Amino acid sequence: MDNLNARQFELVKFLLNIRRSTAGELAKKVGVSEKTIYSDLQVIKSVLQRYGVTIEKQPRIGITVKGRSEDPQSVINEISKEHALPDSDQDRVTYILTRLLKLNNYITVEHLAQELFISSKTIERNLHQLELQVADYGVTLDRHPKRGIRLIASETQKRKILFQILNSFWGDRWVIKHGKSGQVMSYQQITDSSLISSKLAGQLIEIVSKFAEEQEIKISDYAFQSLVIHLAIAVQRVQDGNAISKSLQGFEKLGDLQRNNAIILAKLIQERLKVSLPDKEISYIQLHLIAATSGGINLALRSTKSPVKERLKILLRDFGMDEELLTGLALHLESALKRLQVGATISNPYTGTIKQNYTQAFDEALKISKSYEQHEKIKMNDDEVAYLAIYLEAFLERQRTDVNRLRVAIVCSTGLGSAQLLAAKVRKEFPNLKINGVWSVQDLQHNSLDNIDLIISTIQIKIANIPTVMVSPLLEDGELKSIENIVNKSKASQKNLKSEFKKMITQKLVFANKSFENWQDAVRFIGNHLISNGYATSGVIESAIQREDLSYTSFGSYAVPHANPDLVQKPAIAVCTLKKPVSWGKEKISIVFFIAMTKSLGQEQIDNIFDEFYELVSNKRSLERLIDSSSDDELLNKLNDKER
Repeated sequence: MDNLNARQFELVKFLLNIRRSTAGELAKKVGVSEKTIYSDLQVIKSVLQRYGVTIEKQPRIGITVKGRSEDPQSVINEISKEHALPDSDQDRVTYILTRLLKLNNYITVEHLAQELFISSKTIERNLHQLELQVADYGVTLDRHPKRGIRLIASETQKRKILFQILNSFWGDRWVIKHGKSGQVMSYQQITDSSLISSKLAGQLIEIVSKFAEEQEIKISDYAFQSLVIHLAIAVQRVQDGNAISKSLQGFEKLGDLQRNNAIILAKLIQERLKVSLPDKEISYIQLHLIAATSGGINLALRSTKSPVKERLKILLRDFGMDEELLTGLALHLESALKRLQVGATISNPYTGTIKQNYTQAFDEALKISKSYEQHEKIKMNDDEVAYLAIYLEAFLERQRTDVNRLRVAIVCSTGLGSAQLLAAKVRKEFPNLKINGVWSVQDLQHNSLDNIDLIISTIQIKIANIPTVMVSPLLEDGELKSIENIVNKSKASQKNLKSEFKKMITQKLVFANKSFENWQDAVRFIGNHLISNGYATSGVIESAIQREDLSYTSFGSYAVPHANPDLVQKPAIAVCTLKKPVSWGKEKISIVFFIAMTKSLGQEQIDNIFDEFYELVSNKRSLERLIDSSSDDELLNKLNDKER
């Protein structure tokens, strides 16, 4: 389909408002030749037809616009939604990448600058950002001094990039419905993009829904969306003459996994869309069917031992675990390993958020992934690691819930039966209390009280440092109020805990306006100060750099490097602002928070530190205020400022 560039959109707005003009007048307005104007008008004519507007070119009269004359602004608004110019660096990077993916030859920087009505210098900056972005796929930019630029990428690599663009674009516009029989009935509400048409996507949604229903295959909502996008890319690329020419990596391992289903789905697509799919494209469909349908649950894992589960018990020994974590992770890993062994990776729409907000869980997930990569000879990218992190973060959240709940013992003088009745009433009225003991008076004398914060008893009991509420077995209203007062008092004392984050900030580790050539130099600078001031031992620098090589900890304008806790002697947070931003992964970093944690820190302390840290970095103005510090003392004062 035709798409308007910036110059053509300016011409459309001009023509719709004045209704009649000449090629010479239009050429003068946008600063191009009349020949270029006539080329532009061919594109404009095709686009305006979709909005009920026509263009006529007549000798000695000029160029006339007809149709929908009563409200030209509404037409402009409709076109603007579909053809809006990118107005940020990231939007321009996506636009340029989209253009390069569609082209098999070169395009010049000057041409892109003209399309976007922006300077060549800005385009060069965006190209540098683009190079960093596509490097993750093993893709590079070919720069020719005369011809311009083009992507050096295989067809498979181009499709992976296309998937990421489309998946991001459709993320918030995707609507899921489920039919009466349970099959997925999914559709999206977007205008045509320059990559894939909504019509094609809609047709494929119907095809995949029918296929899943007839073959009785269950596909999750996100897996359904991903499969449709992959299929849309495949069909569009084949129609544009860009079919896969080489066998997929790992193809020889695919065997019969989903092969019959891939053939059935390919046949449905070919019949409905009148497109011929070569055998290698059917293998491409097979690969993504494996990814979309690999979430089947092995119920045996819930009750019996499995190699995956037993290995996880070893890997999670220091982190901690419960049965829910072990089972959930084992179920996920069992299906993930099958996928990854045949090269079928899945995308995770929340990877960036998980890396940024769940640092502890993501780090532990990285350790698990590296162990499985070595043991199973597979490769896990950040998306796969982020899925593991979700299970680990859920476990931490369960631990936090338990830590924040008051631990209660129920004691009844009339016997255990009465105590159980009282416990049931307490559970009903105070579901957030954790009942760790239901005892008779004799039981109370023989049980440890180390894990008890409150005793609710039918007799008067006095125990040092543990509050006791005396109640009747029927738990009357006034007695409920007494329990509620103690619970509220406990919550208030938790809120008044001294800031763990500020405890970690020390004058010796605060640096303003430092200059570095690269991010490694910044890590070395901070690491050396951690060592010289007794906060860390030799090896902390290498550990932090190795951690960054696994997955960058840069987010927006800040980075959060950290090292193995075994190399940290005293917990601390080193803060360093940079005179000039440095490239750190895909980001330009102006402030570094080196978080040095020890294993002696409790989970509650860790949570308090990160809660306050994220409150700070999520406020753009607070970060800018820190970055603007002109001296170490000024930076330290701002970090300790209660009113930041």
